[in-house]
Amino acid sequence: MEKSNSLMKAFCFLSIIAVASSLTGCTAILWSANNPIEHGNDYRTEIKDSVSGAVEYKNLQLSTLQSSKKTPIDVPSEGVAFIGHDYIYFLTKGADQLLELNDNVNNLPYYDQSGDGILRFDLKDHIKNNVLTPFSKTFTVIVRNEKLTTEQITLLKKLGFIYTNSRYEKEVYIGGVIVPRKNLNYNFGTENKLAKAYQVEFYTSKYKTKLNPGNIVENIVITPVALAADIIFFPISLKVLHSISH
Repeated sequence: MEKSNSLMKAFCFLSIIAVASSLTGCTAILWSANNPIEHGNDYRTEIKDSVSGAVEYKNLQLSTLQSSKKTPIDVPSEGVAFIGHDYIYFLTKGADQLLELNDNVNNLPYYDQSGDGILRFDLKDHIKNNVLTPFSKTFTVIVRNEKLTTEQITLLKKLGFIYTNSRYEKEVYIGGVIVPRKNLNYNFGTENKLAKAYQVEFYTSKYKTKLNPGNIVENIVITPVALAADIIFFPISLKVLHSISH
């Protein structure tokens, strides 16, 4: 049944392309201006998690369970891991800066650019339960220059913030790998609690070509009028050509 539906969608898609490419005059202009075929990225959320802890580790060796077999995980032997409810995030870049910013989250009014307090990351591939998934992103941390105390300004400069466009900014590049928490045969014990829990989302994007049902319906409704215009247009053109040639 699913295969039949896929074939039907493919047939409809090709039929519309064939119809649109064979149209002329006003009809062709209408369909090109109100294109039923859309191009763009299709976003899919792969992970929603809450990160509330962090732990510094040394001499770490990890493995995942794949088909009842232990498979080693290629992560740095020492560093910082952030602990989420469902996943562990081993940071290979930017961990120290994140911890430093977290330590001052109650002292500095960080500006939330997203508006909903969620940190979002773009994944290069879909995440799978037993597979190591890399991620990276450059964040611009912003503190607006509104009612800042002298102590806060001194702290911002110490943390590496730069004053620009009437606000303080700092770029932080972070990168690392994600491992499903349930598949790790390692006990982290009691991790250090962060100053607040951070909501994170990881998503993938894929470029797709798809049909716009609204444009298709609108074009089908308007097309008969355009066809009538074509029928009128061509005879007039031929008459003009005939008068010129005589």
